[in-house]
Amino acid sequence: MVFPLVGDLHRPRPERCAAPARIGRRIHCPRGVRLEDLHRQPQATLEKVRAWLGIEWHDALLHSTFDGQPWHYRTTGRQTVKGFQQTTITRKHTGVFTPFDRIRLKLLFADQFQAWDYPLPGVLTWRPLAYLGAILWLLPLRMESSIWRVQSWRGLRTLGGILSSYSVVRLKTFARWWPDLRRRPPLIRLLD
Repeated sequence: MVFPLVGDLHRPRPERCAAPARIGRRIHCPRGVRLEDLHRQPQATLEKVRAWLGIEWHDALLHSTFDGQPWHYRTTGRQTVKGFQQTTITRKHTGVFTPFDRIRLKLLFADQFQAWDYPLPGVLTWRPLAYLGAILWLLPLRMESSIWRVQSWRGLRTLGGILSSYSVVRLKTFARWWPDLRRRPPLIRLLD
């Protein structure tokens, strides 16, 4: 998972990346860090963020806080998670994604997987499979099916209304994905 740090999330503007003003460079050339890197190597990853932002190092960067208060959350299994740890990044989320969902997502976002240094079998980068991924995207993911089971459909009332709502989400996602299929640069590059 890549988190954007600062920037215009529509498209990077390479002509402005070399801008001498640091804030202009940061806004027009967004960068991200991988959650796995942040948890496995917090100091090294945060040092890159600090250098990119042009701020001084402070040990407070290594503490999970929100508005000065210790930050933590309780998982659905009633486990409290806080700070840098391996629990978050080792979970497989099998209740959210099926193996078929994972393959479809890798087909759709193969360019980003490669740009963010995630392992990806070479066959999944084959161009015709990207088009297959677009077709398979029409099928709902497990998380969508789960939401539908608990969703109140009173406002939609008809199967046509439900399908219309579903197609809007699919069309918006496809509109974001289509430019990447044509081999444009990744939306957010990893912080060097």
